[in-house]
Amino acid sequence: QMKSAVERSWDQVQMLGTYAVAESLYRNTFSVMPEAIHLFSVEVRMKYREWSADEARDESDVFDSPALRKLFSKFIDAVGCAVAGLHDNTKLVPMLTQLGRRHMNYGVQAPHFEALGKAFHLTLAEMLGSDFTQEVEASWALAYNFMSSIMLEGLRGAMASRDGSLIIGHPPELKKSTQSTASTRQVSEASNFDEIETQYSELSSQVLVGEGQGL
Repeated sequence: QMKSAVERSWDQVQMLGTYAVAESLYRNTFSVMPEAIHLFSVEVRMKYREWSADEARDESDVFDSPALRKLFSKFIDAVGCAVAGLHDNTKLVPMLTQLGRRHMNYGVQAPHFEALGKAFHLTLAEMLGSDFTQEVEASWALAYNFMSSIMLEGLRGAMASRDGSLIIGHPPELKKSTQSTASTRQVSEASNFDEIETQYSELSSQVLVGEGQGL
């Protein structure tokens, strides 16, 4: 089975090492969206420290953070799983949906996904150099948009569920109004998610366009 531009370029990226790619990614993220730094306070970063001898440095410099290398490497690993799962939506869609749901706890919102997409584009360009061709760039733009749209649906679904759970204890009038709003939102998000699933085959075939074209 011939590999697509996304799969072939990801093989190259992985050879550089997850932590090296993760470091470039978080630095580019803060460059694209400086206000995102507040999501990663020292307290948050300390949760991801590996207390080994080679990580004796403190976390005073957010641009040189062992903890953020570890944290953003999780995203790199998720991208790797997504690339591997491009042929199988039965595994890919639930994985990305759950990933999006978890990010509700981190204060992540839709604009952060857009900023991360721009940072990921810059990182790929840095890592691949001259191999970051127009074909590779276009394929990755489509792949990231597809992946982030599923994660966003997961995030919005989690937020809708949270808002629904906050109804308990509200006065009857407010409870009824909030239930109606939450219900409408859940129906809307479910419809969006169904649409994403319906379009999966077409989108994934575009991402994997290299197959059958001798790439």
